[in-house]
Amino acid sequence: MALISQEVKSIIIFNTMRHKQIIFGLFFGLLFIYGLAINFHMALWADDYGRSLTGHNLSAIIENTYKTYFHWSGRVTVIFATYLFLLKDTITPLIFNILNPAIFAALIYGMFLLAYNKTPHKFTDLARLIFILTLTWFIPTKIGEVVFWKTGAIGYLWPITCSLYFLYPYKQLTKTKNVVRDNFFIITGMFLLGLALGMCLENLSVALSIALLTIIIYCHRNEIKNIRWAYAGLIGHIIGTVLLLTAPGNFIRVKDTIDHINHMSFFMKSLMFMEKVVVHFLPFIIISLLLIKLLDKYDQQKLKRQLKQYYFFLGISLLLTFAMFGAPGAWFSGRATFASDVYIIIAIATLFSDSSWHKEKFSKIILFICVPLLIFDMCQTYNFYQIVWQQVKTREMIITQSLANGIRNVTLPPIYYSEKYNTINDNTISSYRFFVGDWTQDWTQDASATYYNLNSIKLENKTK
Repeated sequence: MALISQEVKSIIIFNTMRHKQIIFGLFFGLLFIYGLAINFHMALWADDYGRSLTGHNLSAIIENTYKTYFHWSGRVTVIFATYLFLLKDTITPLIFNILNPAIFAALIYGMFLLAYNKTPHKFTDLARLIFILTLTWFIPTKIGEVVFWKTGAIGYLWPITCSLYFLYPYKQLTKTKNVVRDNFFIITGMFLLGLALGMCLENLSVALSIALLTIIIYCHRNEIKNIRWAYAGLIGHIIGTVLLLTAPGNFIRVKDTIDHINHMSFFMKSLMFMEKVVVHFLPFIIISLLLIKLLDKYDQQKLKRQLKQYYFFLGISLLLTFAMFGAPGAWFSGRATFASDVYIIIAIATLFSDSSWHKEKFSKIILFICVPLLIFDMCQTYNFYQIVWQQVKTREMIITQSLANGIRNVTLPPIYYSEKYNTINDNTISSYRFFVGDWTQDWTQDASATYYNLNSIKLENKTK
């Protein structure tokens, strides 16, 4: 009887685990399918046009990346990837449409992994994932530009996601867990990964270098052995960061951008920057204080441990934020700020503990509030992109007919969008709505006309 009971118990446990795997598989599968649908209905806009015309072979891409490094930007890794995955009349844009939603799903998974040092396997972990996704979807100011826009996704979403997985084995060292083998191939791979990641995004590279160096110092003081891979990754990342920051193109770009800010006094720059920092971080601060208060009231024993994790990721987020002060004109960039948003969301997520109060009550509250909000807003966002996509296809039909008739100066109808497709978080669509609907700027006209092999593009009238 005891044997039968044990067998039944084993079957129940197995089925429960299988059901959990199905649930998490559905979560990430649906997130991937949603991103896939958006990416396949995402027309080119802004920088996409110019980045798509860099040549038709690898040597041309390398040559253009080299020129960009010396004349515009040191972001070699993401510039090369952008040229490669947006290349016109090749299969690489299709690969991007499939790869990008997978990377967005990997971002959410990586944030969970860093926050809780484990893979999701409990039903309460589903609430945590939805909590992380909700914060990531609604709070960052440029979510649409860094997740859906092709150039923006490669330039921001991809390196930020990679940074999570690059940081993970280092963070495990703080728990005296060495999860990486120390052999030649791993050491070489970590060096190359660090080098490539260091040449992606200025504030991310600076902040991550400091975070990695801090962990290495901790390992040295605690005599943690067999971590040559960690030293290799750090050295590669620092070299990449130096190459990024000292790129000749950076100094050329400074002269051509945000001139009105460059002429401000240091005091006014600092004041403007701090004002933007406070306003931007206010929602995060409020959520953090609420969760800390709950932990203090219901689970004081875990509060101290959770706060250590919280302060670690908060520190990285602040480094990412204040590293932007060194940008041209101390510019507070919404897209670059996404990196600091990701890390402060991880910090907040660490406060979502395993206490009984959170299991029984907070998880239900999260699911009850967040799921309807996400479903509504994500559906609205998809509807908007689909409608714009259909109108862009109509524009392209007009262009094709004009070219067939030998007409290279084309006037196109404007993009119309209904207010009924407004979203709760307007940042998922706002910039895209402007750039697609309004081709009145010279550089957008020139880039789009060149892309379509036209002399000029004009609009019949302004977008509603």
